[in-house]
Amino acid sequence: MSFEKYTNTTHNQHFVSQAEQRVNSYSSAPSKGAGIYCFDILDKKEPAVRPGKKKSIEKNLSFQDLFTIARVGDKERVNFEAMFKRYEDGYPAQVSSLLDWVALARGSEKAASGGINLEEVKGLQFFDLLGYVKYIYTYKVMNWLRNPYKIREVIRNFAPYVDHCIDSPEALQLYLALASKSCEEEKYICKVYGVLPGEYRQWIRLLLLFLYSDDKIKSSLEGYVEEFFFAKEFVNMVHIHVFDVRCALLTDTGVVKDSSSDGLVAYMNVSSNCVLSIQHTFVGGRFLDLTMKQLNIPESARGECMAALGGKIHGVLHVNDIDILAGYNKICVKAAARQVFSASAEIDGVKISS
Repeated sequence: MSFEKYTNTTHNQHFVSQAEQRVNSYSSAPSKGAGIYCFDILDKKEPAVRPGKKKSIEKNLSFQDLFTIARVGDKERVNFEAMFKRYEDGYPAQVSSLLDWVALARGSEKAASGGINLEEVKGLQFFDLLGYVKYIYTYKVMNWLRNPYKIREVIRNFAPYVDHCIDSPEALQLYLALASKSCEEEKYICKVYGVLPGEYRQWIRLLLLFLYSDDKIKSSLEGYVEEFFFAKEFVNMVHIHVFDVRCALLTDTGVVKDSSSDGLVAYMNVSSNCVLSIQHTFVGGRFLDLTMKQLNIPESARGECMAALGGKIHGVLHVNDIDILAGYNKICVKAAARQVFSASAEIDGVKISS
């Protein structure tokens, strides 16, 4: 079976795409000239970093043959580039569309202390905004899955599926092809990221499980993200934060996730001046109790209230909330593996110390 559509000469393989880094660049130079400020982390408990150094995006947040399944001849590789590009290529346009939508919302609605209710902006469709949000969220989840600093976390989260394969002859051939990966190449990757060869292969096969698609099969990644938005167990809140002057951090681990007894929340850098957070809260428990109390709903209507709330998505826009930006930046430093990045040499909420 031919792997032509998965074969190319790409060996410098990004786990955070150049497209995503460029919307966080301090310059508007072409891809080979674009740069970003890189900060080495000094302290995570009390967030502190070293002064930022300018770094070329072309080879930043990438690793040699990290996603190479097998080599074909001297230069070509079977790898994930085509699967990644399906989401990477559309990222700049989706970010631009989201920011344009937000700009129109800011122009038509006066920001209140609690932010702008994005479901009620006149002349704009909330449904359109959700399309951009879901695309960006899907891309960011892919970044979490493919991040080499998160190999063990990803395996732990999807342990029941580490030996599964998509029901497709082509997918199975890709799954089996990993057995022919260069041992020296694999050994070096494992050494750098502190994992065992078996863990590395489980991770690569999980990526294949999530990202493989063809004319008949939709990627599991998209289904995974859709489930969060439509699952009746959750009520979802989308918070968009925009900043006219200040810049948000980008971590070397992509999306920043947090969880609690009430649900989970993901924080995402959309661009240098925009942060997106998506909160999935379990409908039952404290959230339902509080909602019923606020709305004076009797206990006899508990079931109906839960059914009405489940799967709902709400959205709020916040403008120039510097306290939120400072808090987000601190979370980024705590969640990063080694470095954080920005379009600015200054960071709100994080100490810069040499």
